[in-house]
Amino acid sequence: MTRVLVVAREYEGTGAGEMAGALARHWLGACGWKVDLHRSPAARPVPAALTDAGAGVGDGIALRDYGLAVVVGLGSTDTLRSVAVKVAPHLPCLLWVHEDDAPLWSADLKPLDWLRLFRAFAAIVVQTAWQRDTAFGSFLARVPPARISIVPNGLPPCTDSPRATVRPLAGRRRVAFVGGVYPRKRPQDLVRAIELLGLPDVECAFIGTTA
Repeated sequence: MTRVLVVAREYEGTGAGEMAGALARHWLGACGWKVDLHRSPAARPVPAALTDAGAGVGDGIALRDYGLAVVVGLGSTDTLRSVAVKVAPHLPCLLWVHEDDAPLWSADLKPLDWLRLFRAFAAIVVQTAWQRDTAFGSFLARVPPARISIVPNGLPPCTDSPRATVRPLAGRRRVAFVGGVYPRKRPQDLVRAIELLGLPDVECAFIGTTA
């Protein structure tokens, strides 16, 4: 049986987290693989649905008998470096990048550190050509092209949401912001844009976690 290690900051609540959870559920259910989830002690708890489905959870990274390790997102540079140094030399590792270039400016890594990190992974998946060519182009240009793939991100539509809904006011059109509602995601830009439009029949709605 294939055994996979998934490394992510969280497994729900953010774009990268939701995709990490979806990936684990697919491998557990559709593929019948054994999946272990790495969880940082300071991270959110792993959803019960994943552990109920058979996912293992641990706060350490041991090679064991894994066939593959997948790192979802650039959220924790300490974990990234640990995987690149301790795991990648011994096990095929895939890095699935969800971010724009924000981590390059917010993380305490020098350009040479980023270059070494990207080159350590056997495969890198980005969602857009812009990420490959512009956001991380200075580093990925030095990675063999065969190691880099562009796979558009997405989840199937949710047909039955348990969350309460707020319907638009009568006669208004709505622009929705979907994702984490905190400054790094710049929800304030949508508010300013709606205000500048000055159209009384347009409103904005925010859908997502605030933490």
